[in-house]
Amino acid sequence: MVESQRRMVRGRRVIAVTGSAGKTSTTAMLAHALRALADGAKVQYDARNRMWSSLLRRFLVQSRRGTCSSSRVPAPPA
Repeated sequence: MVESQRRMVRGRRVIAVTGSAGKTSTTAMLAHALRALADGAKVQYDARNRMWSSLLRRFLVQSRRGTCSSSRVPAPPA
C-alpha cells in the first residue's frame, strides 16, 4: 500500500483483496455484503482506483492491477 493510501486508512479496519484472479468478483461480493449488513451504508469501489472520498463513511476500493483493495467500515459497538 502506498503511503498516501496508508494515511487514509490509518486507524480503520481494512479488507485487502489481492491475487491473480477473482478480485473484481470478490470486491463486488464484499460490497454487496457490506451494503446488506450496514443499513444505509455507502460503498464505493472503482476498478481503476480513481476515487477516494473522505465524504464516504464506508468505502471499498479496488485498484486496476490488484495492488491494493481496501474497505473501511465502522468499528462494532463496544
